[in-house]
Amino acid sequence: MKYLMNHVIRQRSVLFALCTVLFVFSQSTFARETIRITTGEFPPFLSENLKHGGVGLRIITEVFDSVGIDVEYGFYPWKRAYALTKEGKWDASATWAHNPEREQIFHYSDPLYNSTYTFFHLKTFMFDWTSITDLKGLKIGATSGYNYTKEFWLGAKEGWLNVDPVTTDIQNMRMVLLGRNDVFPINTDVGYFILNKEFTSQERLRMTHHSRPFSAVSTHLIFSRNSDRSERLLALFNDGLQKMKASGKVKKYFDESRKGVYLE
Repeated sequence: MKYLMNHVIRQRSVLFALCTVLFVFSQSTFARETIRITTGEFPPFLSENLKHGGVGLRIITEVFDSVGIDVEYGFYPWKRAYALTKEGKWDASATWAHNPEREQIFHYSDPLYNSTYTFFHLKTFMFDWTSITDLKGLKIGATSGYNYTKEFWLGAKEGWLNVDPVTTDIQNMRMVLLGRNDVFPINTDVGYFILNKEFTSQERLRMTHHSRPFSAVSTHLIFSRNSDRSERLLALFNDGLQKMKASGKVKKYFDESRKGVYLE
């Protein structure tokens, strides 16, 4: 009887050890891959201080999750974020506009979203435009140091556009609310982020934007050409991104962002 009990105990011990080995093996076999992505502060798209890291990082995270890949983000000053990815110390960087010189160094993903500038104005100001010459006679806000377009600053320099530059976007939004300026060009999503963060609900209800883009540029996830797995990760990401766009989630997330849902 004692021998039988010892035999059973030994069998159970062996079985337990075998199960433990199999569990550890299965965990290591099916461990998810991780991609390391640098980025910087550009709310509402990218920010350590927003839910999901902002609307841009939410899209990137969920796209990779859909293909079985985890994401680790590193927030850095933009020059540092760029250099770390260029050197291959990090796998990718979010997010960047297309640039021919930059394309020699990085693989570009399909466009995540467009960074689109539109004119913000009061709802009570009846405003429409089709060409920049339609802006003649309007009081136009601008933020010093911004590029906008060459034609815009040329018109300001030559005097046929009445442009009044100030230091910040918040000042410009305030100038429109006070009626000192008629319109103000700003990235649409940044404009709504500022309204949600810096202004009252009553002030927000007074503002809108014109649907016609003043300027637009596509933004991308860029992958280091110094990484052996970049092309594979790029292909997986593009496939997942296409499916997410088709599902309507990308539009849904941007609608949420413009409503201030991602503000803590």
